[in-house]
Amino acid sequence: MAENPYRRARKQAAETNSLLNNSESAQDIVHIERSRLIAIEKDQKTPYPEEVVSMAEVYHAPELCDQYCTGQCPIGKDRKPLLYQDLNQISAQLMSSLYFLQSANDLVFSILEDGEITREEREAFRKVLQLLDKVSYGAQSLKLWARKNGLD
Repeated sequence: MAENPYRRARKQAAETNSLLNNSESAQDIVHIERSRLIAIEKDQKTPYPEEVVSMAEVYHAPELCDQYCTGQCPIGKDRKPLLYQDLNQISAQLMSSLYFLQSANDLVFSILEDGEITREEREAFRKVLQLLDKVSYGAQSLKLWARKNGLD
C-alpha cells in the first residue's frame, strides 16, 4: 500500500523542520486539529481544499494541491496528474510540444478562419486540441517545478 501523500510530505518537511515530526506539534503549524490530521494521513478522511493548501504551503509541497485536484476532487478527476520531474525532462517535453504547435499554426488558421469546423476538419481539429493539452501539461509541469524550487 502506497504511503499517504500528506503524511509523506509532512515527514519529508520534518527533515528541515523538527516541529513537523509528529502530528501533535504539526497541528499548530498547519492549523488542522490533531485527530483530523491523523485521519487525513490514514486516508480515513478527505481533506478540505483549504487544508490541502495549508499543508502544501507549510510542507513546501505544491504537488499536494495537484494530487488533491486530480485524485480527490470530483471536478478535476478527469485531469492527468502532474508528475514532479527534473527540469531537463520538462524542457524536452515542452520544447517538443511547442515545436509541433508551431508547425500546426497554418492548420489551426485554416480550420478556424471561416468560423466553422467541417466534417473533414474534425480529425485535424482533435489533433490540435491534443497538442494544446500537451503544451498545457508542459506549462503546468514547469510551474510545479518552479513552485517546488521556490522560483514562483
